[in-house]
Amino acid sequence: MAGLATIVTGLAMLHFAHAWPPRGGLWLGMSLAVVRAGLTDALLSPGVKLIAAGLEAGQAPATLLPRARRLAAASGAGHLAWLGALAGMLALV
Repeated sequence: MAGLATIVTGLAMLHFAHAWPPRGGLWLGMSLAVVRAGLTDALLSPGVKLIAAGLEAGQAPATLLPRARRLAAASGAGHLAWLGALAGMLALV
């Protein structure tokens, strides 16, 4: 929800600052912010729930290690997308 609010308020600020249409860096930044939000919703949240359910079911933590690795990779991709979004919004403003 916070990511969506960030995107909506960013678009509102562009509108009220009469900076429409935004430059290319802003489009890139907003697009990467949407990608990051999608990664969070599609991969991170379900991954955490699966690991938590496995632990509650009594699975050994070592058997959940592949899921944890995928979760870490998705988190890293999300951080990279977020860095790209911030760089895009700042560099070409």
